[in-house]
This record gives sequence, C-alpha cells and structure tokens, in this order.
Amino acid sequence: FAREAEVYANPQLTFAEQESNCARMKLSTAQAALTDFKSRNKIADLGQQVAHLLASRTDVENRIRVAQGRVQEAEQRQEALKELLDSIPSNVTTTATGEQYHAADQAEAQLDQLRAKRSEMGSNYLQTSEVFKRLDAQIASLSAAARARTNEARSRSATQPNLVYQNIKTDFLRAVAEATSAREPRDVLGAQLNQVNQQIEKLEADRSAYDDLQRAVQIQNDTYRSLAIRY
Repeated sequence: FAREAEVYANPQLTFAEQESNCARMKLSTAQAALTDFKSRNKIADLGQQVAHLLASRTDVENRIRVAQGRVQEAEQRQEALKELLDSIPSNVTTTATGEQYHAADQAEAQLDQLRAKRSEMGSNYLQTSEVFKRLDAQIASLSAAARARTNEARSRSATQPNLVYQNIKTDFLRAVAEATSAREPRDVLGAQLNQVNQQIEKLEADRSAYDDLQRAVQIQNDTYRSLAIRY
C-alpha cells in the first residue's frame, strides 16, 4: 500500500518506471540483435578476427613466394633440358670397325702382290700366254672378292639409340615430374590465400552492421543506466 500511495502522490514516478522498463526492453532487444548477428556470422571479436586473418594472409603470401620460387627453378631446369634435348639426335649411326674391314684389307694386299708379280712377269712372258691368263683370272677373282668384303663391311653400319640423348631425356622427365610436384603446394597455398581473402572481405562487409548494432547496444545501455540512476 505504501508503494501505491507513493505512486498516486507522485505521478512522475509512474512515468519514470515506464520509461525505465521501456529502456530495459530496448536494451534487451538490442543485445539480442547483436548476439544473433554475431552467432549467424560467427563473430566473437571482429577486430581480433580480422587481425588474425591479416597475419595469416601475410604468412600464406610468404609461403607462396617460396613455393613459386621452387616452381620457377624446376621449370627453368625443365626448359634448359628440353632445349638441350632438341639439339641432340635421338639415334646415332655406327660404322664398321677395323676388324670388319680386315678381310677386305687382306684381299687388297693379295691383289697388290699379284699385280706386282704380273708386272715382273711381263718381261719374260707374252701377254697371251697361259701364265698371264691364269694370273689375270686370279686377279679378277680376288678383286671381286675384295669388293664383296668391302660392301659387306659397309652394310654392317647400323643406327642405334644415342645414349647421351637417353640420359638427358631421363633427366628431362625427372625435371618435368619435379616441376609438377612443385606446383601442387603452390596451388594449395593459392587456394588457402583465396579462402583467407574471402573471410577478410566478409568480415569487412559485416563490420558496418556490427558497429551499428554495437552502437545501438551502447546507446540503449547508457539510456537505461541514466534512467535507473535518475529514478
């Protein structure tokens, strides 16, 4: 009854209580709106979150530069080996060895002996004699054999893979694999950087609404405290 009497005696008190209750409700509404906004946008402390993301971005960017350097190094090695590979024949032609020509050389040596013998016999025998005929037949036969041996040796020349080319190609393929392997961490870091940038952009986009809600809470809180203290 004392409270009711006080209210009837001082109508302003009723108005003050109503204002205070209204301010308290507005403060609760503003706080609920801020809490809901932070929950929906996963905001704990916007300033700290932005600072953390900026530090993360710097770290990722530094790691990308290191990874990109490794990629460039691998690609340069790959390109250098490719240029070297293009300048070297993939196959080489081997010629007959000295041993393969040995039989032909022997035949030529015998021919030289027969020709020398024929020259010596020229002073003692007629060109039409049987001795000359047999000697000429031997020379003709041996000449044919020498030509055959020479042709056979030449035909043994062959084409085979160039070992230098094969070794460089192996190094080139290894360099290609290294370049491909080096790109993977760079690409992964690039994806991480994109994700961090997107998170920063979203927080920056949310900052305006977040600041407005914080200001609303602060204003309602100041209003409520002012009324509570006054009355």
